[in-house]
Amino acid sequence: LVSSNFTVETWVNLASTPAHGSIFDYFSCYAIWISNGELYISWNQGSTGTPTGITPPVDTWFHIALVRLNSNLTLFYNGASIITIPATNIAPQVSYITMGYKHYNGTTLDAYFNDARITSVARYSTNFTQILREVEHYTLI
Repeated sequence: LVSSNFTVETWVNLASTPAHGSIFDYFSCYAIWISNGELYISWNQGSTGTPTGITPPVDTWFHIALVRLNSNLTLFYNGASIITIPATNIAPQVSYITMGYKHYNGTTLDAYFNDARITSVARYSTNFTQILREVEHYTLI
């Protein structure tokens, strides 16, 4: 999931405002994470990340999608494109993705996740409307 088009997406409901924690982490090859309440994206090993200016709410569902389309990574928040960065210097160190866990420091995100999916196509190229299906049961991870 680094050299071709892909989409990584999920619904997230934060149980508390995190000091630090990842939504998705591909061993910092690319990551969507929260630091001091603000949403960040990082795109290569050792990157300090780029702040998005978005502070996700606590106890409210929101949708996150990271899309690689050709040579760009675009982060969508609730269907709106909030940042596009070049997909350069992406070199994975491992072959797995985690949700709610940051590889390099072991921090966890106090959050609920729903309808997570990883696909080998760029599902979104423009803003879109995403509808949350009813969540009957969910587990804090």
